[in-house]
Amino acid sequence: MARKPKVLIPEDLGTQRPLAEKLPSSGFELVRVPPGTGADGVLKLAAEVDAIACHPRLRCPSALIGAAPRLRAVVSTVIGVDHIDVAACSERSIIVANGAAPENFLGMAEATVLAILAVTKELNRKQRALREGHWRPEPLRAFLLRGRTLGLIGFGRISRGVVARLQGWEIRMLSYDPYVSPEAISAAGVEPVDLETLLKQSDIVSIHVLLTPESRGMIGARELALMKPGSVIINNSRGGVVDEAALAR
Repeated sequence: MARKPKVLIPEDLGTQRPLAEKLPSSGFELVRVPPGTGADGVLKLAAEVDAIACHPRLRCPSALIGAAPRLRAVVSTVIGVDHIDVAACSERSIIVANGAAPENFLGMAEATVLAILAVTKELNRKQRALREGHWRPEPLRAFLLRGRTLGLIGFGRISRGVVARLQGWEIRMLSYDPYVSPEAISAAGVEPVDLETLLKQSDIVSIHVLLTPESRGMIGARELALMKPGSVIINNSRGGVVDEAALAR
């Protein structure tokens, strides 16, 4: 009987759980990583696997790649691959891929709308006031979304999902993405603009880009200074896209 390819996969997949459910019926044997497994334990589990399915909580550094002599593929269960040592994979001709599963990008689109509402309605401040017994807290800075401008940095599946969920909210939507044609952005009912225009005109800036050498720190002191006073920035990509020191200032 032929040996089934083994896939190292974390148990805490969350919305990507259907991936684990489908693999056995497709001829794969699962090697599960229980939550809380230490680094040494993960290395031992990787010894005989042919593929690794990883996400930001189960990173794939060079040590893990080196512990898996049979390894042929590393697949990210999310869109980003910054938690994978791509260079180490390339040295051994190991395929690196990402899984843009609907559970991932649709879930992030929903989470973005949730974050927009939570921030613009000051939900955290309101909840804290209620817990402390302040039934009529100090004047809030919450504002209606109607008539406001939302700027989307990056126009991939997540941004498109945000646009679909905000249709009918009477929001003006802008997007900056040098890798998507202006025609494709316009076809979605969104205005294609350059980054400077987006930052200057948006009441809410929502970031949806991969973390790459090009995008790391793309929102720094200069870009933050362009934003409107009182505007909101939401980063649902990776923290490294925003210069946190500049943001704190």
